[in-house]
Amino acid sequence: MPSDTLENRTPAFVYNPRLTTLSDRSWESLRTRAEIAKAISALPPGKRARAVEEGARRAKVSKATLYRDLAKFNGTVGDLIGLKPGCPAGSTKLLAEVREIVRRHLEDSYLRKERRSLQSVVRKIREECAARALPAPAYSTVARAVTRLDQIMVARRRGEDSKARSMILAPGSYDITTPMSVWQIDHTKLDVIIVSEVNRIPIGRAWVTFIIDVASRMIAGFYLTLESPSRHTVAKALINAVMPKEKYLRSLNVVGVWPIFGLPRALHSDNAAEFRPDGVYGRACENHFIKVILRQVGKPHHGGHIERLIGSMMGRAKLLPGATKSNPKERGSYNSVKQARMSFRDVERWLAEQVIDYHSARHSTLGRPPLVEWRELCRQQRIVCEPPAHPDAFYRDFLPEVSVKIGRRGFHWKTLNYCGPVVQQLVRSGERSVTFKYDPSDLSQVFVRLGEAYHAVGLNYPGSPQITLWEVQCELARRRECKAGPSTSALTVAGILNARVEELDQPSRERQSERLKLAGISLGKVASSSKAGAWGEFFSSGGRHD
Repeated sequence: MPSDTLENRTPAFVYNPRLTTLSDRSWESLRTRAEIAKAISALPPGKRARAVEEGARRAKVSKATLYRDLAKFNGTVGDLIGLKPGCPAGSTKLLAEVREIVRRHLEDSYLRKERRSLQSVVRKIREECAARALPAPAYSTVARAVTRLDQIMVARRRGEDSKARSMILAPGSYDITTPMSVWQIDHTKLDVIIVSEVNRIPIGRAWVTFIIDVASRMIAGFYLTLESPSRHTVAKALINAVMPKEKYLRSLNVVGVWPIFGLPRALHSDNAAEFRPDGVYGRACENHFIKVILRQVGKPHHGGHIERLIGSMMGRAKLLPGATKSNPKERGSYNSVKQARMSFRDVERWLAEQVIDYHSARHSTLGRPPLVEWRELCRQQRIVCEPPAHPDAFYRDFLPEVSVKIGRRGFHWKTLNYCGPVVQQLVRSGERSVTFKYDPSDLSQVFVRLGEAYHAVGLNYPGSPQITLWEVQCELARRRECKAGPSTSALTVAGILNARVEELDQPSRERQSERLKLAGISLGKVASSSKAGAWGEFFSSGGRHD
């Protein structure tokens, strides 16, 4: 079966581009000749000679010209328009040997992921032509040869995938008309430098996860953090989205209406690891009857709603103090680090204010504000928002899960020791390993699976202090660097608590940088402990936890 390409299709019609460029005088002459040709074509063959002679005198052309008109005439005046003088479009006067040299150098040097400049390729072509005593082509000639190639192929061969995708037409749209039926979720790094709330030292850029309702364009929720995207950040964003927002807005001192909450029917995302349907995320969604929809690989425009939202929010962030802008050229001499003024809490409050403003502003596609669209669609379709019956259980379903061996003192993970009646029950049942879920922002307890349920098991340390996975990683790295010997649960927790006191007593950049260097973590991944909303404590983290 032949492929559906332009070459295999019959054109709808052939159009002569000179039809609209001829002067009035030339067009009048052609129209007269076409009228004569039409009249002569209707005569029988034996009576055309005299008509041709009279027609040539009337049109003031030779009989030979009129005979050529009869041969070309097919019912329209445009049939008599000749080709434009000069070389046909796309033709070249280069010698065959020179054409082969140009083709080879474009293939071997220009169409490569190294992205060599066309100027350097032309220089190589000229050197080879000089060595073989052939006339060298001009730069413009080689440039025209490039423009005659398939530009999508050129972009792909040169590793410019985003440019290639931008040239591929994407007809149609992803239309959803029912609120809460499909939410789109994605992450982005905020283009703003954040400062520590303790000592106002710049600590880097934060990640933000957005969730949008496709039908109404309402922002269902977001989560701001300094840790890299993971199942944990997805869980935090989802719990923000599915719960009512009044308490959260009050905690940020933000005034506004944010009425969307409840469980969606489907979550639409890209193919990142934290969204894999065969892992914890997929099982958690199925547990709450949420369908997982993944974009087709290489089709980023299928997630256009969330991408446009992220673009809009990033555009607003460029006006903040400490904004990094889109690129060095746009940033110019602006020093983002020195101008940074906003703490983590300030940025979170600013984001909530932007969400309220976004909901009240006219949306170009909807023709009205998302808040108005949301209320109208909910009224028409009788949509009633209901939060999860057990928010804590919903959140824990999305947390990462690991399995470890059980020892005489319970079980150890990241040197931390956990023990409790649930672990003893597993031992009595003959189990030698334990499976548990953990919250990277709070390792004071983990959730151990016993049968079909999860039970909280506390950290085996006086008071079970709330520590983060990032703090554990930093402390273990510090002990390795100092060659402090084997780490135990008690030493790890004590080291973390001591480090917190030292940072508050001596909030110096040198101490912070030294600690980061020991941990092997960049400055942009660090933050002090602080509140992050109405659902628990925010603790920074240095990377993917699962």
